Amino acid sequence: MAPKTSSGLIALSLIAISTGFAVAFYQTNNGHKWLYKWKITRRSTRQNVWHDFFIDHAKTYVIVTLEDGRRLYGWPYAYSDNSSEPSLFLTQAEWLIADGEGEQKRVPVSDGGILITQTMRIASIEVMGTSDAQ
Repeated sequence: MAPKTSSGLIALSLIAISTGFAVAFYQTNNGHKWLYKWKITRRSTRQNVWHDFFIDHAKTYVIVTLEDGRRLYGWPYAYSDNSSEPSLFLTQAEWLIADGEGEQKRVPVSDGGILITQTMRIASIEVMGTSDAQ
């Protein structure tokens, strides 16, 4: 017969693991968003607005405008957690280049993906939706 302490250790381990998963789920899914509805708070459980944005728009195409005016269209695949050092990896990426007649020409990025780093200086990010941008 096994000692009772091993079953207690297993139970405590399961409680600890379950609690960890619950806290992670709560923070990732903005667990206290019901407080928004009651106007008790306007704060998020997430780290910052950068993190908040990408969790809420994880399944959308975006257009990233860089400070030098260049624009990229693509699907955000990965992003940094730290908004003070913003990095973003776009898949299905294309450069959007104005053709002089008010239209935009799309030039696919080689290998279909691009890592936008802090040195490229992101000016803004537009949400396009789940379908292709027009």
